[in-house]
Amino acid sequence: MDVIEILIGVVLPYVTLVILIAGLFYKIRKWQKGGVANLAVYPATSSKWELWKKILGETLLFSTFRKEHQVLWSQTWVFHAMLLLIIMGHSRLLTDWPLRVLMGMSAESVDTLSSWAGGIAGILAMLTCIFLILRRLSVQRVREASTGEDYLVMMLLLLILITGNIMRFYTHFDITEARTYFATLLTFQSVQVPSDPMFLLHLFLVQLLLIILPFGKLLHIPGVFYSKALVAKDF
Repeated sequence: MDVIEILIGVVLPYVTLVILIAGLFYKIRKWQKGGVANLAVYPATSSKWELWKKILGETLLFSTFRKEHQVLWSQTWVFHAMLLLIIMGHSRLLTDWPLRVLMGMSAESVDTLSSWAGGIAGILAMLTCIFLILRRLSVQRVREASTGEDYLVMMLLLLILITGNIMRFYTHFDITEARTYFATLLTFQSVQVPSDPMFLLHLFLVQLLLIILPFGKLLHIPGVFYSKALVAKDF
């Protein structure tokens, strides 16, 4: 292995994991210590179920945003939904157990599902990501409210999606090779890093995103369960 393969495929994964875990603990601790103003984001509810239904509606469906901006909501929701589907699909790098055992699918069926669902999700996520970047650049009020972090995160996501789609549709990266790599990486054994340049670039970009994840706006979904769940309490 050359120096780049060692740095990206052997050293950086463990550095990324340490920073990600430490950053998440720091962020959660900060949320827990944060003060909550005497302000109800949601009206007082008669039951915890009603409260959690509203919180889940905001988290999974962006309910308030949908009422205010229908067209933009559709693009944003598709983008987040496709990202979630892609993340779930990447679990195949470790195991097919949920699909093959819980759903009784054959290996061929899993491969077919991954090919179609993963391909569609990758294309839709890339297109909606491009739309959101162009909107951020073209709409004055959005451009004025945007920060360097916003552009960095969006460009990182776009490059991750582009490199992932290239591996899926053009270079046809061997998932078996990736599985072997991640399996040995998790057991802290000597690993053979895939030499595909596109895989290395994709892996580097993902790790860079994970490193900055706990320290920026990208970690907004878990924060909902702290901010709105607390703020919505009856005082």
